[in-house]
Amino acid sequence: MFLGSYQLGDLVPLSVWTTNGADTPAEPDDVPTVHVYDADGLAIDARTIPIVDRRRVTGFFQYRLNLDADYETGWYDVIANYQIGGVNFAKTQRFEILPGGNAEGNGIAMHFFKPSVADYVLLQTDRGTLKRLRNPSVRGV
Repeated sequence: MFLGSYQLGDLVPLSVWTTNGADTPAEPDDVPTVHVYDADGLAIDARTIPIVDRRRVTGFFQYRLNLDADYETGWYDVIANYQIGGVNFAKTQRFEILPGGNAEGNGIAMHFFKPSVADYVLLQTDRGTLKRLRNPSVRGV
């Protein structure tokens, strides 16, 4: 399944709906493990992903993958592995990273202030970090 195209700094929603051999949603023996591979087949990331709502939805797990500095432009394959009743299952997904973006996240709020020494911009990213930029400039204008 194609997850879409993203840029560095974006969050990719990885989700797994665990189903048995009859394609019916079922609780796995343990939480699914997700492996991310680049176009050359090199492992970039591996992690377990949490269940969303065990009481309302059976076997639905989701995680938001942060496209940080470990990633670069290109295609990535995601393989989710899990077991139900000792039987192995796997689901595959794919996404693409387009040029652009910033591995530290996208700016969602900023404030300009000018003390006597220099110009400053306080920038908040969607990752929740605050950055203080001294004498910022606009490139390419």
